[in-house]
Amino acid sequence: MKTYATLSDEMVRQTRTHLLNGETCLHHTGNMPGLGGCAFDPEVQQCIARLKGRGTDKGGIVLVPSADCLSDLGVTISPRVARLLGQYWPGNLSVILPCNDSDLAHLAVKGAVAFRAPTAVALRDWLAGLETPITSTSVNHNGEPPLLDLEHIGDDMADWFDIAVLFEREYLEAPEPSTLVRLTGNHLEALREGSIPADELERSWEAPLVLFVCTGNICRSPMAEFYARRHFQSLDLPVRVASAGFLIAGLSASAPGLQVLGEHGLDGGSHKSTQLSPALIRSAWRIYTMEQAHLDEIVRLNPNAEGKVFTLGEAGGLPGDVADPYMQPVGQYRETYAILKERIDALGHILEVEFNNA
Repeated sequence: MKTYATLSDEMVRQTRTHLLNGETCLHHTGNMPGLGGCAFDPEVQQCIARLKGRGTDKGGIVLVPSADCLSDLGVTISPRVARLLGQYWPGNLSVILPCNDSDLAHLAVKGAVAFRAPTAVALRDWLAGLETPITSTSVNHNGEPPLLDLEHIGDDMADWFDIAVLFEREYLEAPEPSTLVRLTGNHLEALREGSIPADELERSWEAPLVLFVCTGNICRSPMAEFYARRHFQSLDLPVRVASAGFLIAGLSASAPGLQVLGEHGLDGGSHKSTQLSPALIRSAWRIYTMEQAHLDEIVRLNPNAEGKVFTLGEAGGLPGDVADPYMQPVGQYRETYAILKERIDALGHILEVEFNNA
């Protein structure tokens, strides 16, 4: 079994040749090892089914580098589906979508095919270079748990694979299966719960979460949250609103901030700070930060979140950070609130256009 561990133009060329010749591939998605091959080759699907000891009617998950590739594979997605994929892709979500590409008919079940944009950056870069999707499944015999130990796989199942594409630096310490959902029209059906809870997906599907982030979640982001919630409701935007920070949880909003909110008819007395976490980053559709440094830290914590996190100024077309009024007099909080209001009003208009054009 020839192993490829470094991405290069030559590596892409060679592996493309292997795959187009009907060979099978051991790869790593960033979550667990997988067994794959060219998604356009029905004989590869039959080979994989035979190796696993399962029927060929099980379909298979097609790995793509991004949602942008779906239209080339006979998949038309609605703005609502695009929002969900924009939130969770790349990530551990497999989505069954209606597909009319005849080259994928052997993977379809009732006219639909499962797709996923995997977590591993290098794997997505490889897929983009291949310019052909691969079908992927766990490495195991039918009905048994997925195998996670590459050494075990290499010893006992080496004859399953012709090549291996392994980027070791991207392995995760806690492998988890993807969550599998079917999206039909305006309906989301969870078929298998993996690392993403089904109820979280259902909430995101019904009303995506807009998250405001500052340093401690006691000054700027609470004011943004309470104003934005009221403003977005007035625009009939179907979103939820929350806020978070990087410091400890459970703190009340600052007294001057609460005073300023009260001056504008908003009661923030119930607010308790929330500490940003990987799960919260994942569960948010859009994340708006007060400073560029906050954005940079979120992307450092979760590089796959890059496409959904923006500074509030960038999002509303009003550049520059929102300065922290912490430990300043109430007049500074009033100025901060005015800045937040201006930027959230601009953001609300942009979101209103986005949803109305859906």
